[in-house]
Amino acid sequence: MVPRGNSVIREIRTILETECKLQERYVTAMQSELKALTAFDSETVTLLAAERSGLIKQLASLEHRRLEIIKENSLPEENRPQPMRLTLWLERHCDKEDCAALTPLALKLRELI
Repeated sequence: MVPRGNSVIREIRTILETECKLQERYVTAMQSELKALTAFDSETVTLLAAERSGLIKQLASLEHRRLEIIKENSLPEENRPQPMRLTLWLERHCDKEDCAALTPLALKLRELI
């Protein structure tokens, strides 16, 4: 079990908060890009596509780090080719209070994706 308030918990919280913010920006950029496409505004489409590309790279990096943390803080028998769901990892490896604080962020991220 990861001790309450541990640096791992703080890092997971920071990653989840950042991922949620970036996902929200991604959704906004996609909606704006769709509007620009229907308006035949190629310059705006190009700018928004570049923004989305940058967001995708940032999100991939954050997801990679989050999965590393889960793997590093799981039992050997839990490490399998398909990574454990974040909410399940929180339930199994975190203090009840940390789990209660992080689960809404994990669910928000799942909803945004």
